[in-house]
Amino acid sequence: MVDDPNVIVTPKSSDIDSMDKLVAAAQERDGAITVSMSSLGGDDHFFLIRLSEETDAEYTIVPFGLRAST
Repeated sequence: MVDDPNVIVTPKSSDIDSMDKLVAAAQERDGAITVSMSSLGGDDHFFLIRLSEETDAEYTIVPFGLRAST
């Protein structure tokens, strides 16, 4: 069991400013909504899987690195 909050952020210029609008956009655009997360296989990834299944919406995962430059 994991209890870890997730934060969903969109650019200020985006018309997506609520979860309802995010889900609707993902349902309409079939994979065109990109999502980045820090841990594939982690709780944020499982949240996205569950969100996708429960709302019948697809998202495209875009990985990003976690290394700090030295």
